[in-house]
Amino acid sequence: MKLLSLLLCLPALLQSADHGAAPREAGTAAPWPQATSDVPVDPRVHFGHLDNGLRYAWANNAEPKERVYVRLHVDAGSFAERDDEVGMAHFLEHMAFNGSRHFAAGTLIEWFQEHGMSFGADTNAHTAFSETVYKLDLPNRDETTLREGLTVLRDFADGLTLADEEVQNEKGVIDGEERERDSAGFRTFRKVFEKLYAGTTPPNRLPIGTKPVRDAFTAESVRAFYTNWYRPENMTLVVVGDLRDYDPLPLITELFGDMQGPARPSRSSPARAS
Repeated sequence: MKLLSLLLCLPALLQSADHGAAPREAGTAAPWPQATSDVPVDPRVHFGHLDNGLRYAWANNAEPKERVYVRLHVDAGSFAERDDEVGMAHFLEHMAFNGSRHFAAGTLIEWFQEHGMSFGADTNAHTAFSETVYKLDLPNRDETTLREGLTVLRDFADGLTLADEEVQNEKGVIDGEERERDSAGFRTFRKVFEKLYAGTTPPNRLPIGTKPVRDAFTAESVRAFYTNWYRPENMTLVVVGDLRDYDPLPLITELFGDMQGPARPSRSSPARAS
């Protein structure tokens, strides 16, 4: 059913991908969709952006009690990749958990466990054609827990270590993931996908990538992709949960307000979905 849904939604993605997209100006926030829509906006949601272009949306939601959910959406997925970067957006998603500014390699999982969180159930990430999303389901609503959770996301945003040893080790992990997916059903999907969308970008940009291209990844090439696409104007931070009368904007500003991407616009790519 998921594969069928993907096939059905691809025409819209193809239209945006084939026409390309102009790079967003450095430090300029993307407009919110509701700015040009007649669909009413939920008044509970607070929308805005920081001076560096990073957008945020937060809302109080009383259920489930004592829980807060935070997401970092990066406006870059496999459509952002060049031919020599196929699979790199997904690879970078994996690398987020292998060492960063505040969490040395191997220690982030320990932090999750100390807070009663498990990898997969309470923290996860996914990479798609036009997005990468990092997800934390925090077990408590207090400011300390929220601060620590947002610190994790800030590290994902611009603080990844991307050590060469970790990059080389992660190749084997993703090789294993690719082997696990290699079922009869998935192979059938790929053949149908390639037939339906022959001559277009998506069949050559499945997020998992390919082993021959992945084997050539280096810490330097992964960092170049990271620096180009992980920039505040390409990001949206979402905070929803049992906040009650707590306003998270000062904390968001404190932790993300000094983030700066390159002064030049992000690299333009004809394969990028807008």
